Amino acid sequence: MGGYIKFDKDLHDDPRLLNVAAKLRANLDVTCTGQPWGDAETIDLIYNALLGGMSLLWTYGDIHILTGDILPIPYTVLPKIMRLPLWIIDLVPREWIRDMGDGTVTLPMYCNKNNVTPRDKRKAKQVAMREKWREKKSRQRSKKRKGDSKGDMPGDIARDMPGDTREYLVPGTGTLSPIPGPVPKTATATNGASPAPAPHAAATAPRKSFDEEFRQRFGYTPDRASAMRSKPDRWKG
Repeated sequence: MGGYIKFDKDLHDDPRLLNVAAKLRANLDVTCTGQPWGDAETIDLIYNALLGGMSLLWTYGDIHILTGDILPIPYTVLPKIMRLPLWIIDLVPREWIRDMGDGTVTLPMYCNKNNVTPRDKRKAKQVAMREKWREKKSRQRSKKRKGDSKGDMPGDIARDMPGDTREYLVPGTGTLSPIPGPVPKTATATNGASPAPAPHAAATAPRKSFDEEFRQRFGYTPDRASAMRSKPDRWKG
């Protein structure tokens, strides 16, 4: 898992870790190519090992820590996480690691200091978000099923002009169908028979010529309308 953790720059010379390194120096003899190391080199080596072990523990805690800064692992598992012997981990300050004696370990003030959300709270939030998403999808599917059963069309594609040739996707069929036009007004029947639908005004009105329609709409003369018709590219905006 990728990501990063916060690491205090002051830890490069933290006196608490320096004291631990000094205590360990009294019990360790480090040699290199047969030559013993001095106190400064040995302390630096131990100090870097402690910093590396704490970084591994903090990385593990960033993923698995629970509410109350609790790690759900026994204290004896820490050597596998920190890559350090248990007797060295025992020397780490208690304000960083505490054995609770009930199979858990705490990292005091870890979540507050590093602005980390505990794993159990993250999981509860994710569950709530998934439930909210499922409810939304369920409402959408229910609404769609109701629309399919009634044969409803989307209201934004209603055809209101006789020349409209748009089509819509018929719900549940995957086929296209012309959008039905407006219902024509019917005349009142006097003999009890079904009245015949009245013809649409646009179907009975005489078709105007281009010049007449252009002059009526824009107030231009026939000569200018004819020029625009003969050279349409010239008048494009």
